[in-house]
Amino acid sequence: CDRELVPLSDGGTVSVEWFPSRPADGVPVILMLPGINNDAAFPYVQHVMRLVLAEGLGTPAAVNWRGLGGLPLSAAGGATPKVYCGLGAPDLAEILSHLRRRLPSSPLYAVGWSMGGCILVRHMAEAGEGCELRAAMAVSPALDVSAVQRYWQGTPVGRLYGLAIGFKLWLYFLSHRRELAGGPVSVWRAFLGVFRGYEDEVFAPLWGLSGHEEYWRRCSVGEELVRRVARRASPPVAAAAAVAAAAESSRGP
Repeated sequence: CDRELVPLSDGGTVSVEWFPSRPADGVPVILMLPGINNDAAFPYVQHVMRLVLAEGLGTPAAVNWRGLGGLPLSAAGGATPKVYCGLGAPDLAEILSHLRRRLPSSPLYAVGWSMGGCILVRHMAEAGEGCELRAAMAVSPALDVSAVQRYWQGTPVGRLYGLAIGFKLWLYFLSHRRELAGGPVSVWRAFLGVFRGYEDEVFAPLWGLSGHEEYWRRCSVGEELVRRVARRASPPVAAAAAVAAAAESSRGP
């Protein structure tokens, strides 16, 4: 891949990994947005990029969020860097603005998985008519993060899954302990986050939030934002209840 660093307005850094290389202006771009604990090198991301290239749909690329894929954590003015998390919609907006400045004639498309899908839908809703994307697809986005978290916490499988995600996040924090030294979160507090929840122990203090409820609310898309995306979608977005009703009616009498 051909790595292009994208500096963010708060001094953070993300990257766009072009496969196999950066395109000329006018060539369609299909941008992949990985899920939590994933970077551009993950097999499912690489698989889709190879498919896009093989089908001649344009030039595929994938985002590495803050501190992933070998990127350092950085911040302006000596501030404690922000770690990547579900609050990445502003980062995506800056990535797309960067691509539009460099490729003014290229159609831009995006595919997001899980956390990446949630970031994608929230960005589309917030950007409205100013969204740079011509089309997008969100795969398994957590549109209501609080509902997903409460469901996980109420089931053995969900709690086990949460521990697995939390442990990977702690390894991420451990790999960036030098950049985060002197900030509001210690290595041991991050480790406690594996069991107590990363929202309260890591994400909220590093992003200046009051706690997990505010974090969940700001990561979620919400009904009004979903309606904004649905009004602009073609074909339109269908509610889960409508899909279930259609499936039931298709079975016939």
